[in-house]
Amino acid sequence: MVSCDYYTLDSSHQLCGRLHTSMLAENMADTRFLERAEDFRSEDGFQTNAAKIICGVVELCANHENMHIITLAEEMLHSIFFLGNIHVRKCSPEMILSSGMLERVRKVFPRPLASYSTKLPRRTPFSCLLDMVVTLRTEEDTEDDIKNHLSNLITRLGLVGDHNLIAATICVSYYTDDQHKPMFHYYGASLSSTGYKERKILIASSCVHTWHHYVSLAVMEKTPVTFIRPVRCRAFSVDSIHTEKPPCKPCRELFKLEHADPPTGNNIYGNCAEVESLSKLLWNEDERLRRVRDRTGIKTKAIKTLSNRLKEFGLVSYDADEVFRPPPTRRI
Repeated sequence: MVSCDYYTLDSSHQLCGRLHTSMLAENMADTRFLERAEDFRSEDGFQTNAAKIICGVVELCANHENMHIITLAEEMLHSIFFLGNIHVRKCSPEMILSSGMLERVRKVFPRPLASYSTKLPRRTPFSCLLDMVVTLRTEEDTEDDIKNHLSNLITRLGLVGDHNLIAATICVSYYTDDQHKPMFHYYGASLSSTGYKERKILIASSCVHTWHHYVSLAVMEKTPVTFIRPVRCRAFSVDSIHTEKPPCKPCRELFKLEHADPPTGNNIYGNCAEVESLSKLLWNEDERLRRVRDRTGIKTKAIKTLSNRLKEFGLVSYDADEVFRPPPTRRI
């Protein structure tokens, strides 16, 4: 059994390779692996898509000797199992995977299965998937190449239904004030769950555990973020990955985004891809903005909001302070 807390690249990569081989063999010899999920196809695509994403992610892990990919896979699995646990039609890991496959997954990724019913996720499964694509980029890959890789992966997965675990929009942000050096691009995704409960919990959890405190404060109090450097922020529909779309009205107000076209919709605060993308930019680029005037106060407010959301939806087994994180040696 692999340790729940620490992995080596060799052991994880080899186990993922064997797990992928087992999945291929089971799919060829016994179609029950996905047929069990197809029962939900007409009404709810969550179960089908969860199984397909897990297959796709294990294949990525098996084909790339990259520790960060395995870390992201672990976080993605936890997020999928958590969302299944609180889904309107509760969907346990046993409903997604056959018993044999579930035990194989447990050997490679024990922590998600041990904690999905007690620890909150930091973000959506699609956010992890997007980070996988960005992580696997080469030095020659352009923004268009990364978007093409993402689009091709989504197509290969063949996801279905309303709860398809795939975001509607991605966003790319970067600073534009220094034209003499390459600007690092930060990618973000909109929430990939259409359920009201799931969206509210994920936004509240991200405010506590994931987003930059300026972004969390903006989402909670609907107060704009002032960038101290010029920033470019562009959103794209996942269905039309190279077509830029204007930000919605809340994002224009929160981040002071300018666009020639009128706003697209009026999404809830925290729902959009701009939030995650700009949060990553702030965390990685702005030391000055890390010294926020009342960082402790912002987190206290966020924890209170998250605790209230958990009570509102009767999720008594979760605590606002308990979030699933990769081990220290694999932290993102």
